[in-house]
Amino acid sequence: MKRKITIQDPDFGRIELPDIAPTGQAEWNRMRARIRKKLVEKIVFQVGTGYPCPDCGQKELRAAEDLSMEIVRGATVVMVVNLHGARCRRCGTEILEPRETLRLDAIAGVASEPDEIVRVTTIGRGTLGTYWPKDVERKMDLKPGTRLTLRYLSRSSALLRVSRDGTRSPSRRDPSSKPSRGVPVKK
Repeated sequence: MKRKITIQDPDFGRIELPDIAPTGQAEWNRMRARIRKKLVEKIVFQVGTGYPCPDCGQKELRAAEDLSMEIVRGATVVMVVNLHGARCRRCGTEILEPRETLRLDAIAGVASEPDEIVRVTTIGRGTLGTYWPKDVERKMDLKPGTRLTLRYLSRSSALLRVSRDGTRSPSRRDPSSKPSRGVPVKK
């Protein structure tokens, strides 16, 4: 009689494993398809139930159907909205359902380069500045005086554009994009 082995995965919950390892590629594919089917069918976060948050430890993690995720593939950013999962009412941590993670994996395809960390610091009298890694400076050809345009997408994401010629496209929100009265504009 085969004994079922189960493990408790922090992201996916209880997962049953085979008692022996698959021997061939076909057997691996069948096992992968069975696990994928179980993950797609399972709903981890039930509406009305509070779960402990992995970040703050409070039992404020609640089901949510309005989560969003951005997928970066080279120079393209894809925003996927209306994802199912859970959000902590206290600290804002978001966790996706396993089926949504599989969906994002299918959309993303092959993994892209890892994220670069740009540190924000205070440079004087409350003014914020950033320190860019040398690798990013080299890849993006950043030099002093380069203009960067930042488009706000959400509280945790933004789109950054580099202007190489020192010009920028006029913005309707930017009062400096229109000349003030009485001041000649050099072209």
